Amino acid sequence: MEGPRQRGNQHEQHGGEISVFWELGSWASDLAEWLRVGLEDKRPERWRWSARDRDTFSMWLALEWSADDLESRTSSWETKLLTAQPAVVDALRAYRHAIPFSEAERHWLLDQYRQLVDRGVEDVEAFRELQGEVLDAAQLKVVLGSELLRRWSEWRCGRDELRPIETVRTAVSSLEELSGLLADS
Repeated sequence: MEGPRQRGNQHEQHGGEISVFWELGSWASDLAEWLRVGLEDKRPERWRWSARDRDTFSMWLALEWSADDLESRTSSWETKLLTAQPAVVDALRAYRHAIPFSEAERHWLLDQYRQLVDRGVEDVEAFRELQGEVLDAAQLKVVLGSELLRRWSEWRCGRDELRPIETVRTAVSSLEELSGLLADS
C-alpha cells in the first residue's frame, strides 16, 4: 500500500508542480471503491482487524493528508480554483460528517500519523499503541488508537451500532462526487 508521499511524488503535472487536486481525487476514488467493496465483507461475530481494514484506513489517512495539505501545497491559481468550486468543499464536508470520527479525533489521528511518518513508521498498526487527549465538544476526552481502529473496522463493514450503514454509503457517494469533481484538475 503506497502512502500519501509516494503517490504525490509519482504524479507530477503543471510544469513540475504536484497536482494536489489529482492526488486528492485519486485517493477519494480508491477509498470509495474499497469502502463499497467492504460493505460486502463477511465478518466473524467477534471483531478482529483485517488486511482490508488496514488498507482502507491507510487510504483514509492518505486522503486526509492530501486534503489537509491542499492549501499549503497549492499555487495561487489552484487555490482560486478550489474556492471557485464550492461543490468540492461540500463533498469533502459531507464525507467527513459520515466517517466514524469526530473532527477532533480526525485531527488527532492525522497529527499522530505525521509524527509516525517523521519517525519513519508508516504502518498503521502502530496506532494500536497510541493514546492521547482531545478537546471535543468542550470536553477533554481520552482517545485510544486501538479503539479508533476498532471503530473504523466496524463502521467500514456497516456493523457499527451507533453509525448505521447509510453513513458508509454517504461517505462513498461523497468520495465519488469529490473524485469526479477533481478528475480533470
